[in-house]
Amino acid sequence: MNITVVLYVTTEPVVVYDEYYMTINSARFAINFVLTPIFCIFGVVGNVLNIIVLRSCGYKDSNVLLLESLTLADLLLSVVHSFIHLHYIVECFDFVVASLVGTFSFIYLFVPYQVLLCVVECHLAGVAFERVIAVYFPFHVARLFLKSRVLIYICIMYVFSIIVNIPTLLVFEPQWVNVTASWPS
Repeated sequence: MNITVVLYVTTEPVVVYDEYYMTINSARFAINFVLTPIFCIFGVVGNVLNIIVLRSCGYKDSNVLLLESLTLADLLLSVVHSFIHLHYIVECFDFVVASLVGTFSFIYLFVPYQVLLCVVECHLAGVAFERVIAVYFPFHVARLFLKSRVLIYICIMYVFSIIVNIPTLLVFEPQWVNVTASWPS
């Protein structure tokens, strides 16, 4: 079953003035223009610094390999998330361009965003499991979490995340419709 998504872009803004709209608009502004860019910038900078530190120290343990993979996945997630929310900033300047940017980012970045979310969650589960084993069985953790096993687990996480999100690819069938709008006289 495919759901057809028809995207219409018009140049006529919808104006509603009431107290509820102003409250929602203020919250939307705070989230999309203040918090989201700050979190994306901190996410990118923090993950780049984390990769530099983990690579420069020269640790070769399996848990460091898992942390490096988590850091890379989280860095990619932060970059994709910032591109998805780019249309909110463009909307301040041009509504039509913002609609196009939002449409393109939703169509082409929604599935990678979902895959990266799943990868990050799998990494967090793997790190938590490794830490539980390290706490309860400290003498066995080096034998259980070999570098080759961690690499296999990382590959399985990415394959699993892609397979789980394949139905998301099949749900939407975008159709580009050119709508010419005229300005009200």
